[in-house]
This record gives sequence, structure tokens and C-alpha cells, in this order.
Amino acid sequence: MSKESRQRRKLQGKGRDTEPPDRQRSWRALVSWLPLALGRTRVYRTVISCLAIFLLSVLLVPKRHAINTELYHVGDVARQDIWAPNEITIEDQETTEAKRKAVAEGVQPIYDYDERAVTGTMNNAKAAFAAIRVGLDKRNEQLRVLEQQPTAQQGATEARRQVATGNASTGTLDPLAGSEGRSARPEIKPTMDDIRKEFETILHVDVPPKEFDVLVATAQDPSIERCLSQAFEDACKDGVVGDKTTLLDDPEKGITIKEVGSGITKMLAPNVLGRIPDSLEAKAGVARFLKTRCAETAEYHPLITSIVSQLIKPTLTFNKSETEKTKQEAIDAVEPVYYKIKKGQIIIRAREVVTPRHKQLIDVIAKSVKPHKQAYSAIGTPLFLALVILLIYLSAHRFGFDSRPGWKNESLFWSIIVLTLLFSKAFLWGVRSLVETIERFPFNQLESYYYAAPLGLSTVLATLLLGKRSGLAAALLASAMVPLLFGAWPVIILATILSGIAVVFIAERYGTGAIVFKMGLAIGTVMALSVLSMQLLDPEVKFTDTGYFNAICAFGQGVVVIAATGILLPILELVFGVWTKSKLLDLASTDRPLIKRLMIEAGGTHNHSLRVGELARSACEAIGANGVVALVSAYYHDIGKLKRPGYFIENTPIGSDNPHDRLTPAMSVRVLVEHVTYGLDLARKKKFPPVILDAIEQHHGVSLIRPFYHKAVEAAKRTGEMVEESEFRYPGVKPKTRETGIIMIADSIEAASRVLANPTKDKISKMVDRIASFYVEDGQLDDCNLTLRDIQKCKESFVLVLQGMLHSRIEYPEDQTAADMNAAASASDVHRNERGSQT
Repeated sequence: MSKESRQRRKLQGKGRDTEPPDRQRSWRALVSWLPLALGRTRVYRTVISCLAIFLLSVLLVPKRHAINTELYHVGDVARQDIWAPNEITIEDQETTEAKRKAVAEGVQPIYDYDERAVTGTMNNAKAAFAAIRVGLDKRNEQLRVLEQQPTAQQGATEARRQVATGNASTGTLDPLAGSEGRSARPEIKPTMDDIRKEFETILHVDVPPKEFDVLVATAQDPSIERCLSQAFEDACKDGVVGDKTTLLDDPEKGITIKEVGSGITKMLAPNVLGRIPDSLEAKAGVARFLKTRCAETAEYHPLITSIVSQLIKPTLTFNKSETEKTKQEAIDAVEPVYYKIKKGQIIIRAREVVTPRHKQLIDVIAKSVKPHKQAYSAIGTPLFLALVILLIYLSAHRFGFDSRPGWKNESLFWSIIVLTLLFSKAFLWGVRSLVETIERFPFNQLESYYYAAPLGLSTVLATLLLGKRSGLAAALLASAMVPLLFGAWPVIILATILSGIAVVFIAERYGTGAIVFKMGLAIGTVMALSVLSMQLLDPEVKFTDTGYFNAICAFGQGVVVIAATGILLPILELVFGVWTKSKLLDLASTDRPLIKRLMIEAGGTHNHSLRVGELARSACEAIGANGVVALVSAYYHDIGKLKRPGYFIENTPIGSDNPHDRLTPAMSVRVLVEHVTYGLDLARKKKFPPVILDAIEQHHGVSLIRPFYHKAVEAAKRTGEMVEESEFRYPGVKPKTRETGIIMIADSIEAASRVLANPTKDKISKMVDRIASFYVEDGQLDDCNLTLRDIQKCKESFVLVLQGMLHSRIEYPEDQTAADMNAAASASDVHRNERGSQT
């Protein structure tokens, strides 16, 4: 190390020591205490889970617009893309106003019809004529009184008669007036002027004196009064309007007539409006009526026409206030027209001109996106995700995962979840852009494409890379993300869980060739059936084009998952070093170079590995572990014996010398241990998956090689030396997974079964129980997740498989020398010792 480097490190050390000692101790104590208190796996899991919750929350929290409505006015240029943060229902003001305008225009004008005016005028006419007759009768009565006076006064009487009849001038002298020669003029009431004024007052008309004299002369003729009344009634029968132009403003609409007093209304059709006269037309109609209906009074027609024309007044009056009130009531009764803006729909793009419609939508969105709602979403989303993840972890702790513990597998699991969410959002973004260009129904319904979002991708990837229980956990997480991604869609939630179960079943039952295609087909089928069945369960929903299209989109999720899996699976395998079952099974092929070498150079080890693989796979399947991993790992767990195959008894020909007889116990141990280290180096050069490396390194754990240890102890007794037990233990690692722990037990059981004489079920069972109990008591299985219940199931599986392997054979009557039998027994003992058997 150079001088500058030493000085730099010294300075850095001083910099670290500048903190207070108490603070340093507290920080270091906390850092060192966490892994001890929680365990390294829990620390990894907690950190990775928190990071995953953060990433998922960022992706799932609804994006809110910080829209300043003051910056947007009609005619401005949009400064950003604005989209709907959620589904919004907005009133279509233009359509609503157009609808209200149409309703208002359809309201008929209301006219007040005063029938009482017509009846009152006719009654007044009768009263006026009656007043004429009463007045004339009074005058005549007074004249009769004057006529009955003495005859001596005839001159005076005559004079008074002239005055009464109007023939004598006001200057005529009355013979009875006295000596002055002035005649006395008695006052006769009413006078003709009084009668005329009363007539005019009753009818509200003006009658010249000459025309009134004619009327007086005919007062006793009822035909005149009848013709006048009939002419007036005929002129007003359809009503009289003051301004016909206003009446005919909208000839296609008609009018509503409201009777004054009773309030009874009736509607007049547009085709009868032309028959309603105004005052001039009504007056012109009087002459026609008299000409056709009152021909006998022709000489009096001008007089009648003059009087009736003055009597005609408008009886239909436009009621503006009532009309406006009715229009307003009709407008208020119109329901507003609403339309929906879909979640994520673009309202306006950047650099577009803001129209009145854009302005309305922007204001609505700005009001709907409130700061407190955004804060609630930012808190609620991670809280919900944390609850779901906690429950999944508790279930995993209770039932166990298939994958190996460690940060890499935790990272792989959450990477699958995050990638699934990213693919789903990218898919929806692409579909949303596509739907905006489609006009044909139902292909333009965005909600239908929700069923095709590749949520099942998480289950497929987790099942292939981490195992079926991890796949189920991924399915639960994906279903939990549905409300955050789409909203309340119970059908998608249920279908996601069911399709996840189907994927796990397919992987368990048919996990061989074309497994990805089978899983995608299972997802599509289950999703489609779920959609159709939920529609059948809803009595209000019928099969429509939308329903069938939803089912098609649901089936399409399987196709999308297959495509996405083809893209992501190789990448995840490469990045995380995880191998799928199909890829692992390829390593078990007899065409593999190492398998061929084992068959040729170490045939006994190859045969032993095959038998261990069958034992381990059967036991793993009995407890729900990964049988394929155990099988393939067992095939390669002893590849280190390729370096010195002759030093392992299974590869030594019958009758040959045992090479360990020429070695010290320490050297024999070194040879045995070497097959682990050499096997690891060979597997790393071949870039085998970590599960095989773990099996090679951990299948002996740190167990004691007892035969050579006892041999060394016996030799040490003779020489007085001390023997360290640690020198006779494998310097490996205790099994970390259930599969590796099962391979350890199966390895010893298979070796011990070779020297089992006359194998019976009872003997096999005792041997299996003895070996398994030894590993449990020795603590070799403490670091894996094998429970006592699992070990019991494994023992039962071992016994069942060994019964098939060690079935009885027909004994051929061949001579066997005692030497041959002793040699076979000796070889079996050495083999058992080399395998570390505990028989």
C-alpha cells in the first residue's frame, strides 16, 4: 500500500471518528441488533417488501392533475395533456340547452278568453232596448195625462201636445200661459236626450240623434233587436283577437285558450287559427251576416252595423306572464343531459386551443380533484397493499413457499408483481389509444378490454420460476390490485383468483412440454367462463354483443399472457439465475455430457444418483415441495466423484482391492470431501442453476464421517495422539431448502439399502427411521423448512419407493464360496462407511 493510500485511509478514519461516541455505539448497536433479532431472511424480506409497496403505490395511486383553472380560458393554448383521473359524469350543457329551447318553443301561447264580456254585452243590449221602451212608455203616460184636461183649455193642450211631440218650437206661445202671452211648457221626463244618453251609457256606444230617432221609431219592432244581437254574437263566436299578426307568428304551433274566471283551458289546432278574426274582420263580417240572415231589416242595416261595430271588442287577449310561466315550468321539467368521461380519456392535448367545451371539462376535473382526495389515495393505497402483503406472508410462514429463502428470490417475486403491473398498464394505455380511433360498437368499449389485461402473467411467471405456492400468492396479489387498477370489478377479481388456481393445477398435473401454452389456455378459458357465468347469475343482464365481446376479451388475456411470458421468462431466468422446470428437466437428459461421463467413468455413482433422484422426487411430491428440482439436483449431486471415481466403492469392481486400505483416515476423508469441492467447481464451470449448486454443496451438510473418525480414534489410542472431530466432518453447509434436506436423507438411505439383507417392509422402515432420526438429532436439518410432519411423510414415501426398488428376486441355485460372500460383505461395509451411513 502506498503512502498516499495510507494517509487517505487515516483521514477517512478520522472523519468517521468525529461523531459522538454514544451516537456511534447506538447506531452500530441498532445495525447489529436488527439481523440478530429479526433474522437475516426477515430483514431482507422487510426491506424488499417496503420497496415493492413503494413501487406499487407509485404505479397504482391515481394520478391527479394540478390544474390551475385560472390559466385556462377559451381561446388559450393548453400547456399540458389533460385527462380524466377517474370516471366523471358531466352535464352536456349544449344538448340540455337545446332540449330546453325546443321544449320552450313548443309551448303554445296562452290567450285569455273573456266569455263574460260577450254575454255582458248581449245583456246590455237587451237592457238598452228595454230602457228605450221604458223611457218612451213614461213619456207616453205623461202625454195621456195632459190629454185628459178640460176642453176649454184645448188651445193650451194642443200647444202642449206639440211641445210633447216636438213639433212646436221652444218659442211657441202657450195659450194657457197667462196675460203675458207666454205659453206654459210642462216638463216631460225623460226627454229624448235622456233616453239616448242612457242607451249610450248602457251599451258604451255613440249614436247620433238622427240615427237614434230612427232607432226610437223602430223600438217596438223586435226584429231590430234580434238582428243586432245575432250579428254581435256571430261576430264574436270564434273570439276576437286584438292583433292577428301576433296570433299567426307561429301558425304550426296552435294556441291554448284559458277561460277567464273558470280557468278551463283548451287547445286550438293550428288549422283553426285563421278563422279567428280581429276587430276589423269581425266588423266586416257583421254586414255579411245582416245581408244573409236579416234581409227583412235591410233598411236598418247601416244603423245596426254602426252599433254592432262599436260593441265588438277583443275577447282573446295574449297572456304574456302566463305563457312565460308555462315555458319556465316546461324548461324546469326537462332533465339535464349527462355524458360520461372514461377514466384516462384525453380531454385536451398540449398545444390545442381551448374551446368552451374543453373549458367546461377542465373546470369539472379541477373541482373533482381535490388535494385531500389525493392525500387519501396516497395513504390508502400503500396501507391496503401492506395489509394484503402481510396476510400473504403470514400464510407463507404457515404453509411455506416453494422457493429458496434469500434476497434474490424475494426480489424475483416482487419483480414479477411489478412487471405484471407495468405490462397491464402498458396494455391498457395501448388499448385506450386504439379505442379512441374505433367507432364501431362494441369494439370501442374500453371496459371490455379490462378483461384482457395480463394480470395472470404474475401467476404464470411465479409458478414457473418459484413454485406453485408462490404462484398462488402472486394470483392473490394480482386480484388485490384490480380495485386499484380498474375500480370495483368483482368479476375480474374473482376470475383472476380462479385462473391462478387453474394455472397452479396445470403446472402440478401437466407440467411438461408446452407448459406456457397450457397455462395461457387455462387462464383464457377460466376468465371467459367466469364472465359468462356471472352474466347468467345476474337476472338483469342478457347476452348482448357487449357480453360476448367481454368473454372474447377475457379469453384473449390468455393469449396476451403467453406472449408476455415469452418475452419476460428468458430475461428473468438470466437476471436472477432461476431455471424453470422444463429447463431443469433438460439437464436430466442422458444426452448431457456430464450424465454421459457418469455413465461411462462412474457407472455406480450414476446408478446411485438415479435411485436417489427417484427417492427424493417422490418424497418432495408427498410434502408439496419441488420434485423436479430434487430429481435433477440428485442426478448431479455426486458429479465430483468423476475426479477419483475408483475411490468410491460403488465404482469399484467386485473383487478389487479397497484403495482406502492403503490410506490413512485423514487422507481418506480428504478424498471423500474433495468430491464436494470438485463438484462445485465443475458445476460452476458448466453454469448450472443455483439449486444444483446447493444440492452439491449441502447434500452432506456438516455431518461426521464416522467410519474414518472411529478408525482414527482407534489409531490414536495406540499412539496417544488427540483426534479433532471437526477434521472428520464435511466442511459444507447445512441444507437450506426442503429439497436439499430430502436429498441428504435419500442419499444415505439409498447407500444403506444396498447392503440390506433380505429386505422386508419392516427392515426398510426401521432403516429409514434410524437414518432420518440421526440427521434430525445431529441438527443437520435445522436450517431447512422440514417439519416433523414433513419428515414423517418423507419416510413413508421412502419406504414405499424402496419396496419397489428392493423387490424379491428368484434365487438361482449357484454355488457361492464363503470367500465370495465375505468379499461381498466387506465391500458393502466399505461402501457404507464412505457414504457416511448410520446403519
